[in-house]
Amino acid sequence: MGLKLSEDGQNWIPIETESTNIPGEGVQTFPDDYEPSSALALLDAASLGVSIGMWLVFVFMIASILVPVLGFLVLLWLFFMAIGMGPIESIAHILGFFG
Repeated sequence: MGLKLSEDGQNWIPIETESTNIPGEGVQTFPDDYEPSSALALLDAASLGVSIGMWLVFVFMIASILVPVLGFLVLLWLFFMAIGMGPIESIAHILGFFG
């Protein structure tokens, strides 16, 4: 491991050989100017993830309400067309429910 026991047997000291500077297999080394990422960058990433998640929930909720309502209105329009109303008249009849 690059250490040896001192003469008095109390401390470990580095071995003065060239082999101690070679990293072992599977040891990750970093450049001298490496700085770990700051907490601010992690918070930025976390807030972006939360924002995207909230938008996805919002879009899902709107779609889960809007799609059935629009589907019902299309089926109602087709029903009015089937009983003999014209396209404009059936749309006017549907809009009459809301107005």
